[in-house]
Amino acid sequence: MDKAQIKALFHQRVLGAYERYRDLRDARRTGMNRLKAAALELATALHHFPELLPTNLGWRPLQSAELTFVAELSNAAKHGVRERGKQTYVNRLDSINEVAIETLYEDEIGRYSDAEVRVIVSCLDGEQRDADPFLISSLNQWIAYLSNLNVTPALELISPPFPGSAIVLRENIRSCVVEVNLQTDLSSTFQLQRFDPVTSTSHALPREGGDFQFRVYAPPPVELVLTLTSGDGSQKVEAAIILTAAEAADLRVADKLGLREAMMAKIADHRREEIQAVISQKLQALTRTE
Repeated sequence: MDKAQIKALFHQRVLGAYERYRDLRDARRTGMNRLKAAALELATALHHFPELLPTNLGWRPLQSAELTFVAELSNAAKHGVRERGKQTYVNRLDSINEVAIETLYEDEIGRYSDAEVRVIVSCLDGEQRDADPFLISSLNQWIAYLSNLNVTPALELISPPFPGSAIVLRENIRSCVVEVNLQTDLSSTFQLQRFDPVTSTSHALPREGGDFQFRVYAPPPVELVLTLTSGDGSQKVEAAIILTAAEAADLRVADKLGLREAMMAKIADHRREEIQAVISQKLQALTRTE
């Protein structure tokens, strides 16, 4: 394996995983653990990348606190619970959570808020740590190392500041979109905090007795229309049914997989009696008209 192949492998396995993680982080969407999954994918790509390097490259194992953190994220994702060996930061998958963080600010006009999403790790020492700076630092270490070997160009990625660690002006605020799959439970953690302009830090607000309000935007109803045409083509009868939320969700997934027609046929077969009843009513109405 030459340097060009190693570069291509690094871009495909590691930088590709980073781009998926970055895009989800910056999209500020939560509710379905997409960001958590992307963070664990990136951690796994970083942790296992050395295994792909040829022995003749003369590379040395990289060691740092950030790489240890990332390795333990990867192991937690793989094993769920890691009892063997000594872990420094994390040994359980359920201690890794996707968290929507809303920070309250105040200016001369009044109160306003900004929301972001992070992957927060409840560490073995009792601290809550944002996974982002560990992931970005580990990635930068690999980029610097490969750059020194003339495999990749020099580049330093920046981890954005933690939510509430700096003032966000009213004109720059963004909201967080909560995704809800009607077939599964909402999977997200919410944290509310208030920014202190004197110390430039934020303090968590108690959730007990508090209220979170959501506006849920349901997708428009999906209608399945079947058309029956007489043998001579002179008459057409249409039968329309409204899909349930679960059927509509299945159809959207099938669309992405290129299986729309197969899913529509499955739904039609499942609701055959209802469709036949609608067609019968249409034919009776047509007969009365004639």
